Amino acid sequence: MRRPAGYRRQVARFTLNRPDPKFYRGWGFVAILTIALTIAVFATRGGFQTVGAGLSDPSGCRVEVTADGVNVRSAPSTAAPVVETLRRGDLRPADKVVQGGFRKLAEGRWAAELYLTPVPGSNCG
Repeated sequence: MRRPAGYRRQVARFTLNRPDPKFYRGWGFVAILTIALTIAVFATRGGFQTVGAGLSDPSGCRVEVTADGVNVRSAPSTAAPVVETLRRGDLRPADKVVQGGFRKLAEGRWAAELYLTPVPGSNCG
């Protein structure tokens, strides 16, 4: 099919204008930046799951990790294999059992008592 002389094909154009420089000094920009940074922090901390989700808390004992890089081991010994590493500020359900300087967190999960502090109101007696 021939097109008439002077025919021009029309193409949809999408333009994105730069925001007004005043936008970067306003609350709208602060809100967008805050949301973006919050998402980035949650993404690097392992997602939006609650720390310790899925672990039972039958004894009523909860502990907070007081150091970075606390190893959770499969038995109460420094020679036992590491099954997880905890970060400062993580909250975990725990058992009242302490053996050889390690607190039992769950079956096959032990961490050094030195780096765990019972959460106020919990029953870690």
